[in-house]
Amino acid sequence: MKPEEKPLGYWLRSLDRLIENSFDEALASGGLSRRHWQLMDLLRAHPAHPTEIAESMWPFWGEGDPGPDEVVLALVRRGWAAHGQDGRLTLTLQGETAREEIGARVERIPRALTAGITTEEYGAVVDTLRRMADNLAKADRPA
Repeated sequence: MKPEEKPLGYWLRSLDRLIENSFDEALASGGLSRRHWQLMDLLRAHPAHPTEIAESMWPFWGEGDPGPDEVVLALVRRGWAAHGQDGRLTLTLQGETAREEIGARVERIPRALTAGITTEEYGAVVDTLRRMADNLAKADRPA
């Protein structure tokens, strides 16, 4: 089958796998998982209470992922995060430095993904996929 004959689902799954693998490889180079990275991103924005951490990260948790407490503990043990007196977790200076170093590898992924694609083309793809998702979501609802 020629590439242009392959269905949408093939390309969606293929792209999703490539994106996931790219992120996993970039993060693994720093000894992190996606959940560690998401927590570091959250803490980069602002210190967070454990309940906020769990609530904001819950939608991304998959089967087999370490729980929020495990992810927090891993960053604390590395010296990348610390609990403040108010109970909120913050990134330490060491954590901020590590996030910047690993972030440089992570930031290459979107650039590689969109190489040779104009902003307009990218926007059209995202808009089309969003509308397709909306169409199916509406079709699944009873009238």
